[in-house]
Amino acid sequence: MCVCVSYSEVKSEIQQQLKRKALIPILGSGFTKGCASRNGTVPSGADYKEYMIDQIMKIRGYDDSKRLDYEKKQFPDISTIYHEIVPKNNQRNYLRNNFTKVELPLEKKKFLNINWPYIYTLNSDDAIENNSRYETVIYSNREISHEIFSTEKCTIKLHGDVYDILKYEDSKCEIFDLQQYVHSLYENRILLDKLKHDYEFTNLMYIGCSLSNEIDLLSISSKATINGNRYYCTTKQPDEDDLLMLSKYGITHCVIFDSYDAIYTELVASAEEAEKIGKSDLDEYKTFEITELQNGFDINKAYLFHGKSLINKERHVCLPSFFISRKITDQLATNIRTKGTQILVGSGCSGKTYVTIDLARRIVDKDVFVFQSRERINNEAFSSLLHRENCLIIADSKVLSEKQIEDIVRSDLERIKRQNSFVIIESKSNRDLMSLLSLLRISDVIKENELIPSELKNKLTAEESKELNEKLVKSSFGIFSKSKSISDNIIDISERLIQKSQFDKITPRMETVKEVACLIALATMEKIYSEDVVILNLEEEFFSQKESASTLIEDEGTWAFEISAGNNSQMKYVVNAEYWLFNQLDNLAKMSLGQEKIIKAYQYIVQKIIEHYGKPDLKYGKKDAPYKEYILFDNINQIFTFQGNILIRGIYENLNDLLSTDPNYLHQRAKCYIRSSYITNDSREKQQWLAQAQRDASSSHKIFEERYIESKNEKVQISSDHALYTVALTLCHLAKLEDYKNLKLNENAINNLYLAVSSPYNSMEFIKKDKNYNYNNIIGEIITTFAADRSLIPSEKAQMNVVELIKIQIGENF
Repeated sequence: MCVCVSYSEVKSEIQQQLKRKALIPILGSGFTKGCASRNGTVPSGADYKEYMIDQIMKIRGYDDSKRLDYEKKQFPDISTIYHEIVPKNNQRNYLRNNFTKVELPLEKKKFLNINWPYIYTLNSDDAIENNSRYETVIYSNREISHEIFSTEKCTIKLHGDVYDILKYEDSKCEIFDLQQYVHSLYENRILLDKLKHDYEFTNLMYIGCSLSNEIDLLSISSKATINGNRYYCTTKQPDEDDLLMLSKYGITHCVIFDSYDAIYTELVASAEEAEKIGKSDLDEYKTFEITELQNGFDINKAYLFHGKSLINKERHVCLPSFFISRKITDQLATNIRTKGTQILVGSGCSGKTYVTIDLARRIVDKDVFVFQSRERINNEAFSSLLHRENCLIIADSKVLSEKQIEDIVRSDLERIKRQNSFVIIESKSNRDLMSLLSLLRISDVIKENELIPSELKNKLTAEESKELNEKLVKSSFGIFSKSKSISDNIIDISERLIQKSQFDKITPRMETVKEVACLIALATMEKIYSEDVVILNLEEEFFSQKESASTLIEDEGTWAFEISAGNNSQMKYVVNAEYWLFNQLDNLAKMSLGQEKIIKAYQYIVQKIIEHYGKPDLKYGKKDAPYKEYILFDNINQIFTFQGNILIRGIYENLNDLLSTDPNYLHQRAKCYIRSSYITNDSREKQQWLAQAQRDASSSHKIFEERYIESKNEKVQISSDHALYTVALTLCHLAKLEDYKNLKLNENAINNLYLAVSSPYNSMEFIKKDKNYNYNNIIGEIITTFAADRSLIPSEKAQMNVVELIKIQIGENF
């Protein structure tokens, strides 16, 4: 229910919202009513209606007895008649005289000088863009670029723009009825999702709006679950009926001002005060409290078995009693003094988070910032971090954009002088960062021996195992085996200990495809911002998951450094125990119809993303498509570790209709087929999966080649070379399956392998560590085999390539 308040009662919260850029204005006809224009003044909605009635009556020759009938009609009805019968030239003259070259008084110009994320307006006049920096006009009926809000100051005109109407004979910009409005939005999915998100998750302020007379936004607001405040600014005390109607529009506060001018002067003063409010979110973020847990099975088991997060939303760190320091942390801590950038890579269960926290708590003479994968950093905050002095920033690579990572690397020497050091945490399976470093080496930005990533092994050293086991037994966990990986040890202990965790009693909702889609989104991304919740149309489902799996799935307010005009999510959903979630989804895959739900959930997610951002283009494409994380084989395989073989193939094959024109998708599907060939012992099945992998990888490589010819973009070349390695790999596996009897296949394999390895974006060092796809070291075997028996590769070209490959092997100590 809408409550009636004075501005003083909400001033403090509005100041905070202004500081966080979490308040967006919606300006109606009252904002420009009566302002001077080219040859007149801007009319109110009532004035415009009266003018249209006058014109209709004049053309039809009616006397005043007909006027009352017209005045009883709604604005949209009068508008429809007016636009149908009044000559176009007359309509345009009126608009040109009264809606263009609008001049605003000083207090309104100051109001527009507030740093709003962007501005919505129900007006078609040019007042806002002519009198402020919000010069970029966004039309409701035109497809827009998603990035525009991040690069420009925008005015979003929901009901049309006067210049579009004046310029174009076929203008469909002018919107006066709800049907036109809804239709226009559905032609512009990005804007529709943005408006829907803002209604559901941000704070809105209506100024100059007469909601009973102007074209309303009830079609969206009535369906929204309100998570923010809606302020309706007025100078009149509403009665009970008015408050009831305002509530139907989603208004939470009817804010009463002494005068209309006071609306603008009060908000300008509040914005000025907001700029003076103490610490920034970044300053608050660098502090956290650490608690070390006592020994005991029950209080520590969630951290061992379910991957419970060490940091909660209050920035409180809990260290389980079995927490130990890894040797690599010493190396990272020592290098902070002399290196501006360090990179730590590790597999999915190698302890990267534990090293992150250990490193952060050791550094006591610097400001330390720790950004987990569940966060992101906007460009403004990133620039601030980049130019700070005497600080350490530890960030998961998922927090940073590729451009931000490149800026970190390029500023390395400059930051060392300021004692500003970054440690980037990267997944071992992700080649994007390594490829970026290769590109920067080729460009001489960094030297050949610089920025070599440090690898966190997924097995403990003898010393680490001894220290860990002494702590584990104190809490009755048993011990880790030195010969097993961390993940295998955790699985082994969990299978031997029958005791249930409190987490086992918490189960998320998995009855519908959309509910499963929520869980897959969280398992893949680790955090889902409210903007993405809207894009996926999963508002109700995420709320239900939070209720069903409370403490493990939560909603959090975002920090100011996560928000930008382009991505202004005020909250996000996070998972606090990722291995618990992986286990829940893996168990679903074992159930009847479970795999079908999972496959349909992936289809649903990708479909919704494509509806918002557009279909992938065969000729042109982005390396980081919005659905990228959902189609990476390593991401899917990490979730469905035990049930993944048939299921993951099903996921990829059922995405074909949506993504067949995306070479990145084809490359990932090829990896899936290679993994299928590794798992099966049936030679015919191996042949089948490898042949399919080879076709997908070849198609992917060819598309990337064509894109590179068109674009000359070196990052496209990186993707092309990665796909070429996969082509070569499949050919090597197929050659071995035929016992190297197919000479043409042998030559094809060795020639493609040489081309792939000759690329600076592929290396023998990577191939040596590639156990998933280069299984049984087929690359090493095939080079050795062909070097020993040249008759298997009769052509001179293939034999020369073998010699060159041996040289590369020796040079990289293969």
